[in-house]
Amino acid sequence: MWAVFDKDSYPDEHFNNAIVKAQNNDIGCAWSNEAFELWYLYHFVNRVTGMSRTEYKHAISDAVNKSPMYKSRTKYEYAKNAENNYQIMTTYGSMDNAIKFAEVKSKEYTDQRYSSHNPCTMVFKLVRQLIGKDDELNEELIKKIDK
Repeated sequence: MWAVFDKDSYPDEHFNNAIVKAQNNDIGCAWSNEAFELWYLYHFVNRVTGMSRTEYKHAISDAVNKSPMYKSRTKYEYAKNAENNYQIMTTYGSMDNAIKFAEVKSKEYTDQRYSSHNPCTMVFKLVRQLIGKDDELNEELIKKIDK
């Protein structure tokens, strides 16, 4: 089971407590600080400094439009609920880069003050499982099958 949520404008204590509660109850936690859109942005660039949620729309639009694979197409403008977001990110960006950038950045934080981990997203952990690249889970499943 997974919980997926953003920091948004929730009080720091609520955000931190939600993550700890999920961890204590064996619930995967694919949180993002400040917003899920960081995951999309990581498909194109390695964002290493924090940004507000209002900056993501422009940053994602700009990154897609600058992508060598997207050139000469109609100008792209990111819309939060667009049905083609997944297709845009995976066609013109790189999921492998997104996983790598997100994982490297997440390892820079060593404390449990998750609300101060900006930018950071743990979506890569869930995505790894969904695409079958979570070595720990795969090993666990193989052991169960072998029994």
